[in-house]
Amino acid sequence: MIKAIIFDLGGVILQNKVEDVIKKISERLNIDYDSLFYLYKKHKQNMSSGKMSAKQFADLIKTKFKLDTDVIQEWKKAYLETMPINEKMINIVKELKKNYKVAMVSNIPELHAQINKERGTFSYFNPTILSCEVHLTKPQKEIFKLTLRELKLNPKECVFIDDREENLSVPNEMGFYTVLFRNSEQLIKDLGKIGIKF
Repeated sequence: MIKAIIFDLGGVILQNKVEDVIKKISERLNIDYDSLFYLYKKHKQNMSSGKMSAKQFADLIKTKFKLDTDVIQEWKKAYLETMPINEKMINIVKELKKNYKVAMVSNIPELHAQINKERGTFSYFNPTILSCEVHLTKPQKEIFKLTLRELKLNPKECVFIDDREENLSVPNEMGFYTVLFRNSEQLIKDLGKIGIKF
């Protein structure tokens, strides 16, 4: 019997993807998008796993693009402008919480985690497993094992929802039910197929 629904953050609970943030910040700081995107991609794994702090990454940007700006503040503003919370999804989460445990597993850098804590994004989920805090990232098996320990459940009792197919194969092999997220309407249909009641 399914007892928990586990959500990804970006592209699922939040409406856009980090590429949109990078586009916005490149416009705000008047720097080349491709160069900034390359820099982000190069250091994304280290930021997501907590090996590189927001300040260290901001300093890299300042050095590379010769900026004298508070990059962290600019990044925060760009993030808030481009990554709104999907209210339809929050309503689905609230409905699911009536009958199921609702958790989150997110690959997320420290700064993005901080912004979402401040605006209350994580208040709907328990537990909230953030890669930058646990030093593990999807699709590593260990991050899913940690989630199961926190939930005190086995894989067959859990559904994992992500918008990236590459993050679904490991939990699928472990025995989780998995759903590739496209939009809220499709999610309701897919959850209905595996017997999730709203």
